[in-house]
Amino acid sequence: MTLNRLLVPSDFSASSDHALQIAASLARGAQTHIMLLHVAQSPAAFVAPYPMPVVDLPPSVEHVERESQHMLERQAARWIPADVPWSAKVVMGVAEQEIAAEVVRGGHDLVLMGTHGRTGLRHLLLGSVAEHVLRHCAVPVLVTR
Repeated sequence: MTLNRLLVPSDFSASSDHALQIAASLARGAQTHIMLLHVAQSPAAFVAPYPMPVVDLPPSVEHVERESQHMLERQAARWIPADVPWSAKVVMGVAEQEIAAEVVRGGHDLVLMGTHGRTGLRHLLLGSVAEHVLRHCAVPVLVTR
């Protein structure tokens, strides 16, 4: 299997860092491109569906995108060697849906992603983005913790 484009979704956690380190190792010397992807939730999602006193307004979409882009760039600078081509992208939406859509849009060969390894009630309540991507993604997925 030739790897030309790797997709590494990031939530800025230690498990995302670990997935990025593995991607960088695979890409090094092979001229494989790494796409770092962060799926941000719309600030509107943080607004309650009922009236409540406003103490602080949620950040704007532009602010969330700009800050997330800076965080991706810092993550890349820390873990991706200078000789590995990479890019970073921030999209708004539902993580598992946007990751699967980016695989198709970007023509990626492999997804490398971290998981938090939740089990039991926490897994049931919070779900698993990694599990959804594993089940629905059109390309191989490597999950690490």
